[in-house]
Amino acid sequence: KTGIEICRTIRQTPLTRNCVVIMLTGSSEPEDRALALVAGANSYLTKPFSPAQLRALVHGALADQLNTTSDAWYASPSPDPASPGGEETDQ
Repeated sequence: KTGIEICRTIRQTPLTRNCVVIMLTGSSEPEDRALALVAGANSYLTKPFSPAQLRALVHGALADQLNTTSDAWYASPSPDPASPGGEETDQ
C-alpha cells in the first residue's frame, strides 16, 4: 500500500480516525502534497528534513488535537442534575 492509501485507511477506521498523521516523503511535487492532505494527512514533510522541523509539526498537530478535543468536550451536552436520572440537556 502507498502512504496515501494507509492515510485513507487510518481516517476511515473508527479507532484511528482521530490520530495525527504526518506524511514524511521524498516527493516534493505539489500534486502529491495535495493528495496527502485530501486523504486526511495533518501535515506533509519532505525529505531531507531536520529533527526540529518534525518536532515542530508534531507539537503543533498535538496542540491542535488537544484544542479540538477540549472544545468538543466543552460543547457536549452536560447532565442536568435537576432532571430524573441526570438526563443530558442542551445547555
